[in-house]
Amino acid sequence: MSSDRATEKELAVVHNEFAVWCLEIMRGVPVTIDGEGVMEDGKLVRSPPAPAYLNVIRQFLKDNKIESLAPKGTTMGDLSDLPVFDDDNVVGIRG
Repeated sequence: MSSDRATEKELAVVHNEFAVWCLEIMRGVPVTIDGEGVMEDGKLVRSPPAPAYLNVIRQFLKDNKIESLAPKGTTMGDLSDLPVFDDDNVVGIRG
């Protein structure tokens, strides 16, 4: 009896290909004209990923319990020094 379910090996391939896609998108979305990549100074021109792409990548990382601790003194680590805005710091606007 044949099954419509993917094998573990097939799922691993899909998972890996999706992870590669995520990395590619995080580097920037390749700019194309008529299906051809736009090159500048011998490098592929990339534009920042749209928020929807970033949300898909965020969910993929979350679903796979992938997290990283960024050391102080690195760009990512310095993000933790940014102010936290919570409801106590919000000032209402009077009309």
